[in-house]
Amino acid sequence: MKTGKTLVWVSAGVISLFALANSAAADTRHFGRYHSGARHEIRGDRREIWRDRAELHKDTRELYKDRAELRRDLRRGAPASEIAQDRSEIRQDLSEIFGDRRELRGDFGSLRRDRNQYGWNNNRYPDNRSNYSNNNYGWWDRFFGR
Repeated sequence: MKTGKTLVWVSAGVISLFALANSAAADTRHFGRYHSGARHEIRGDRREIWRDRAELHKDTRELYKDRAELRRDLRRGAPASEIAQDRSEIRQDLSEIFGDRRELRGDFGSLRRDRNQYGWNNNRYPDNRSNYSNNNYGWWDRFFGR
C-alpha cells in the first residue's frame, strides 16, 4: 500500500512538473520584446539594399540597350549627331551605374554598422585574420609565446 501511494504521488509530481513547466525558447535574444527597433532598422536596411539592387539591374539593362543601339547606328552609318547622342546616353548610364554602386556600398555599410551595434554581426574575424586583440600571429604563438 505504501509503495502504491508513493508511486501515485511521484507520478502526479512528474506530470505536474511537465504540465506547469515553461517552454524553453530557442530565441535567446528575445527579438520580439527587446530588439524590435533593431529588427525594424535592419529590415529597413535590407529593403533599401533590395531596392538599390533592382535599380542597378534596371540601369545595367538600359546600358546594354543603349550600347546595342550605338552598335546598330554605327553599322547602318547613322549621322554623327545621332552617334554622339548615343555615346552621351551611354556615359549617362555609366554615371548612373556608378552612383547606384556607391549607394549600395553605403547601404551595406549602414547594415553592417547596425548589425554590429545590436550584436548581430556575422563577421567572425572583424579586425584581423586571427581575431586576437593586438597581435597578428596564430594560436600557437598566443599560447606558447613567440
